[in-house]
Amino acid sequence: MKHIQFIAASVITATSLSVNASLLTVKGGNDEPISDDNDFFYSPYIDNKKQYNIGGNVLAGDSDVSLTYTFLNADAHYDNTFDTANGMLNNNEGSAGNTIGGTAEAGSLLDFTFHANAGNSGSIANGENVSNDWVDGVVDDEMGDGGYAVPSFATILDITYGGAFYDAIVMFDDSGAGPDDNHDDMVVGIQAIAIPEPALLTLFGIGLLGLGLARRRV
Repeated sequence: MKHIQFIAASVITATSLSVNASLLTVKGGNDEPISDDNDFFYSPYIDNKKQYNIGGNVLAGDSDVSLTYTFLNADAHYDNTFDTANGMLNNNEGSAGNTIGGTAEAGSLLDFTFHANAGNSGSIANGENVSNDWVDGVVDDEMGDGGYAVPSFATILDITYGGAFYDAIVMFDDSGAGPDDNHDDMVVGIQAIAIPEPALLTLFGIGLLGLGLARRRV
């Protein structure tokens, strides 16, 4: 019986550690001060953060995860959208709070793309993100002299907004207004839940059974 109790305690401890581990991570990019022009981050509804990552890409951590993507905010006249294999969010007025689901395997890129669906601003997929720095000396005939950088998104991990915790918030800069780099044109929150492995579920069941038997003997 002592062995069963030990297994139960070990399994519950391991499960707790797995749940508390960081479920999402960012690879690449650079940590940059948040722009003073970022209307979203300087709202009263978000906790006090000073930096975000620009140009990095978002991956699942050490666990398979179930995902919820939530449209939070936007500051753009463009018809920007956020696409995944399971649906689309847009920055039209009234769409705040809309959600779509998704999944990602441990260590894999999350599957999403930001689109700026006006002009020639284009799109950026997770996995192809780059720092949205002003491109000196580049001339784009359709958008005017001076050039516009490609779209990009910024990411900040483990943050609370509007009373809800998000494992990541991703923030789109569609580059449509020039080199503002404020990354507030479309903002999406990502919440992740670890998907237990079958073997862990089996062990967890054994652990609960052991605790139940131990309780009956008391």
